[in-house]
Amino acid sequence: MASPTYTVKVLKKDEVSAELEVKATQDDVVGLWPSLVLRLLEDPPGSPLKGKRVYDPEESAALQREVIAGVVLVKAKKGSAVLRVEVRDPKFVGHLKKGLAWDSYHYPTDSTRLVDAAFVPDGSLAVVGSSSGVAELRPVSAKGLGATKAWLNHPGLVAVDARGERILTAGGTTVALWDGAGKAQVGVFEVGEEVACARLSPTGDRVAVGFREGGAVLIDGEKGAVRARYEGGIGPVQAVAFASDGESVLVGGGDGVTRRYGIRGTLLEALAGHEGAVRGISVSEDGRQVVTVGEEGTARVFQEGTFVRALRHDEKLNTVFQGALPGAARDAAVFFRGAGLMEVTLPGGELREIAAPRERFSALIAASGLVLTATTERARLIRRDGTEVREVKLPRVGLGGSITSQFLFLSPDERWLAAPHLSSDHKDGRVELHAVEGREVVRLPNPSAGVPPREDTVQAVAWVDAERLLVGYAMHPAILWSVTGERLATLDERTYEIQVAGEAIVTRQSPWFETPGGFTVRDRALTVLGTLPSRNEGRLWSVSRDGRYAVLSEEGDAPTYRVWDLATRETWALDPRGKVGTATFAGSDRYLVLCPPYDGRAGVRIFDVAARAHLATIPREEEVWQVFFAKDGESLYLVSSSYIERFDRGGASLGRIDAPPPVPFQRPIVGAHLDARGVIFTSSEDTPTVRVWKKGDTPMNAHAGWSGGRLVQHAKSGLMLGVGQRSVEVFALLGKA
Repeated sequence: MASPTYTVKVLKKDEVSAELEVKATQDDVVGLWPSLVLRLLEDPPGSPLKGKRVYDPEESAALQREVIAGVVLVKAKKGSAVLRVEVRDPKFVGHLKKGLAWDSYHYPTDSTRLVDAAFVPDGSLAVVGSSSGVAELRPVSAKGLGATKAWLNHPGLVAVDARGERILTAGGTTVALWDGAGKAQVGVFEVGEEVACARLSPTGDRVAVGFREGGAVLIDGEKGAVRARYEGGIGPVQAVAFASDGESVLVGGGDGVTRRYGIRGTLLEALAGHEGAVRGISVSEDGRQVVTVGEEGTARVFQEGTFVRALRHDEKLNTVFQGALPGAARDAAVFFRGAGLMEVTLPGGELREIAAPRERFSALIAASGLVLTATTERARLIRRDGTEVREVKLPRVGLGGSITSQFLFLSPDERWLAAPHLSSDHKDGRVELHAVEGREVVRLPNPSAGVPPREDTVQAVAWVDAERLLVGYAMHPAILWSVTGERLATLDERTYEIQVAGEAIVTRQSPWFETPGGFTVRDRALTVLGTLPSRNEGRLWSVSRDGRYAVLSEEGDAPTYRVWDLATRETWALDPRGKVGTATFAGSDRYLVLCPPYDGRAGVRIFDVAARAHLATIPREEEVWQVFFAKDGESLYLVSSSYIERFDRGGASLGRIDAPPPVPFQRPIVGAHLDARGVIFTSSEDTPTVRVWKKGDTPMNAHAGWSGGRLVQHAKSGLMLGVGQRSVEVFALLGKA
């Protein structure tokens, strides 16, 4: 989608507020407007917000708290709206004058995630809150959610709820109450600490608020007065809930204990047993049964204060071979077995456990034998004996994607780990260099100052040597950086792909600017040695280990591979015999391996590029994920999900290792709901299945097609909201409660 343009005009202005008329080029972005005020205020000449990172999730949230006192959607219609923006300091509207007009632009960042959802009492509408600071009020039916009826702006939004005649939004250090139609804000209460969660009482006249730094409070829904404080060893609070009669509050503690308090603060009972913090609480209609969800991934059921049973999402998980590199101290592959990380040595097949990670990850073996694992939040370097060398907190990215080890780059001497700000669908132009030994971090800045992250992305990273790395960008020419953060050189191209081998640096230009994109070979001093125009949009696949040959692909009506001799600049074509797939030298100087997409017939083909000869075609049983040559350079391994097989260059099998049989695996529960019949619904983040627990310990898999999160049910209609990180799905399970 193209970035929409906004025409903004100042209708009214006083010392601490401005009324803005906003017209957009795209009608479907009206719901974003309340969260755009920082961007709107940044654009006019003289703005004190110029140069601020209003698109960075953390900095934007901090700026919202510092700058914005409130935003009111005065009126809205298709294509336009009027916003009244109230600021905390006159300087933030001092550059505005009545009648001033300007154009503004919105670049979506994909960093927005959904944080909470709730039904209004009659079930006709749902409140859906996102991290952009906007809660949308939307019609709900069995067909799904309808068009937004109202937008409730709340900077730093983390929680929404709806009870009685009130709608709740909470975030930052404030709690706000709105009328049941979301048209007017009836109260905003400062609670003095960073809010992590909040819930309304059944009648909507009280609010329970949990804090990130620990403890919780009960406040009056009319004036915001504190009625009770819940402290005393609770720790950070991620979940609160009211009993159905509204006379007690349940507070989920960071210590794994859920405590029930009376509305005056008296501790009534403690429901213990979780190994991690409590992240969810659901209470039955009669108040006698409680289900809690812990950070360790289990749900616990309590009846009248007594523990009854634990719920787990147990599965049989197939072993998956994940990655391997020929430069390791010995040929090896790493793979998952249950929740553990295993190593298999080749060709013998000996198995050894390396580590049991705390969360799901991807993994690769580094050249020295270190194992690099990565999740969406952190990377870990692990020695072969399982001891951890270093844990690196990765740059924040959009939760719709994930940083994996293929996007992390170890320097040749394994002293530095380069972590670009990128994932499958959210990127920006910064790279962090983390010292493997020690805690030093070098931050390479976004070279296009003032350009929103979505419009200036890191496209490629490659280490030239132990002290220098080359970074390609979408909006800026590629830059050669030193490990100290010094900008050493700038190329004359926007670089989309980079490969370094031998003395050669091969790049592919961005196809969006140098259409359809060409290829360049340089020496390590960045002197251009040759160029190759691209006949149509293609890809740089691999460079031989000695830097002599590169293999490219070209798409279009007649897709083909091309081999480029980097010494003579000569090229020749290789027929893919179907669709173009991966092509790799796999750690070889001359042997090229072509892996077309698996269709049940196409095999893996081996070529001797120096002799321009086809050597062999290897049949396969499934998709091959990785190919690499053994250290002797005379045999190669094909790695699939369920087997690793070794072949000679003529295609003869030298031995095979099959993945071990499936093992039990616990998939973490992240959401639970207890309905009026005593039926429990649970969901987990990594699977599109909701499990239904009626009686006993055997659940029913009741729903597929949704990546799980929090579960919310409307008792009368039986409809449920499945709140994932990027979408809300409406579905019905077992009919009305």
